[in-house]
Amino acid sequence: MGLSKILDKIGDALVPKEIAPFLGPAAMAFAGPLGPFASMAIGQLGSMKMHGGKLDPYTAAGTFLANRASGFEGTTLDDRLKAGLGSFNDGPVSKGGSTFMDAFMNAKPSVPEPTNRFKRLEKFGDAETQLGEQLDKGIIDQAQYDDLVGTASEGLKFGDRLIGKGSEFFDSASGKLLPGFGNFEDSIATIGSITTFTQMKPMAEELKKARIKDEREEGKIWTEWFSKYKGFTGYDYSESKSPDPFITDKYNKYKHLLANGGRVGYNMGGDTGIIAAAPGMPQGMQLDGRDGIFVSQGIEEKADDVPAMLSKNEFVLTADAMKGFDKMTGGSGNPREAAQKMYELMDQMEAVA
Repeated sequence: MGLSKILDKIGDALVPKEIAPFLGPAAMAFAGPLGPFASMAIGQLGSMKMHGGKLDPYTAAGTFLANRASGFEGTTLDDRLKAGLGSFNDGPVSKGGSTFMDAFMNAKPSVPEPTNRFKRLEKFGDAETQLGEQLDKGIIDQAQYDDLVGTASEGLKFGDRLIGKGSEFFDSASGKLLPGFGNFEDSIATIGSITTFTQMKPMAEELKKARIKDEREEGKIWTEWFSKYKGFTGYDYSESKSPDPFITDKYNKYKHLLANGGRVGYNMGGDTGIIAAAPGMPQGMQLDGRDGIFVSQGIEEKADDVPAMLSKNEFVLTADAMKGFDKMTGGSGNPREAAQKMYELMDQMEAVA
């Protein structure tokens, strides 16, 4: 079972569909009190439920920035969960331990872990001690000792400056994008940023669909051009005596659309610009969906790249609707299994029409 299917099952088990769209914005709005891990998990649960087990990097980025900008100093949900899980090591209440809920409710803000600077200073001190021992044993002289310690010290200072600049950048960007809800202006800015982050995934899908559509149109133009070129010269562009590199590139890209004689893309009816994006489909043909059909061709879901003939008063379900139908009828969200059930349902409904 793939990771996306596992995450899809987790999303189905933990998240009601009614609240799934709101988890991403909520995770960003309350990133401070939730803590970095809890807010990230809650934000991604919504995506797992809505997008078939897929994670959303845009919401994750927004949650990260919101947490950096929050400045929250109280007990986070992360702290409470950590304390509650730690209670399992205390033993039962009769032995002086605490229950999960006791530890959860009485948790205190966690003590920050030692910063990277302190860890680096500790390693620097260890290295300096080892160099001192080598100096005492005569393995290195004083000049070598001073040079090595000085180089390490300069490296530590450079690392501090680099980390400091990076931290300042993230804090500054976070504060400007998600300034919080302290006043009306900050609230409007924060809500606007949260809304933007949660809409970036749908926007990316729309841009992808637009790119595919543009490629279809380009395919139609170039295949028609190559057809006219062959009709005018009497030979295929691949046989040109002085081929242009740019046109040759377009020919190689769209040559699989060219018909073997006759009008380009219309040897069996259909639209060549769309067929280019529907691998596995017979050359030049459309799918006949007038009697009901399960479409397995095409690049991917939501690409709108499969040409099909439909009749008046017919209705087409999306891939997500097919997955949802299978889940509603006791399945795991498999669109092929949903199609089988849909065929049975269609036969029953046609019988009473």
